[in-house]
Amino acid sequence: MTQLVDLNIFEKQYRMWLDDCLEQYNEQYRPRQYHQETVPENYQADELVEFAENGDAYPHGLGGTNHIPHVVTSWENSEYYVV
Repeated sequence: MTQLVDLNIFEKQYRMWLDDCLEQYNEQYRPRQYHQETVPENYQADELVEFAENGDAYPHGLGGTNHIPHVVTSWENSEYYVV
């Protein structure tokens, strides 16, 4: 039987993974300020990139949202992964 991790630990680890994803993304593409957990209410569309657990990135822009597959470390393969 798999033991589940405390929700606070999971949220902390997941947030660290997202922070790491943003850093990885910014090293390869035009830097963005925010990911889906840090975006403020009042932001410019081209300041946000969202990440999927498989490592895909969804950078936002004035013309919509793009999709870049497997650009960052997936959640499951990250050092932060917890069950």
